[in-house]
Amino acid sequence: MPLKNYSTEIPVDKTVTDMQKVLARHGAKSITVEYDNGEPAVVRFRYPTQFGELPFRVPVAVEPVWRYLVNKGQEVGIDRRFRTKQQAARIAWRSGLDWLKLQLDFVDTGMVSFEQAMFGYLTAPGGRTYYELMVPDLKALPEAGHSTADN
Repeated sequence: MPLKNYSTEIPVDKTVTDMQKVLARHGAKSITVEYDNGEPAVVRFRYPTQFGELPFRVPVAVEPVWRYLVNKGQEVGIDRRFRTKQQAARIAWRSGLDWLKLQLDFVDTGMVSFEQAMFGYLTAPGGRTYYELMVPDLKALPEAGHSTADN
């Protein structure tokens, strides 16, 4: 089955603007975009929470989408015209917007708090996300299905 958004024609810049608008409508402050080689790569924003206004950093990785299109695109039925680097960027950003909207739907309905939905993207002092800081600890956890008593 092809990727969601595989055939989108929406330019990356419009999707980035859409993300900023969605975040602003949900109360985000100081929304900025970081660029890598002239292309959008990260959305940063501050959000008022029960713990004060907190910084978040949401990267949108185009390279994995590009690799998927190159390696699996034909196999999953994605037409050749949609297997370009530019299309990978459109797909990645549009999928990022969809993901963000879904997270905010969970928040809006009270299923989770904003902090729960976005914790992995919360930025620690020094600029890394809490997810990035936790990776070494996650690697040290026992395998799924095994208690520490099994080790």
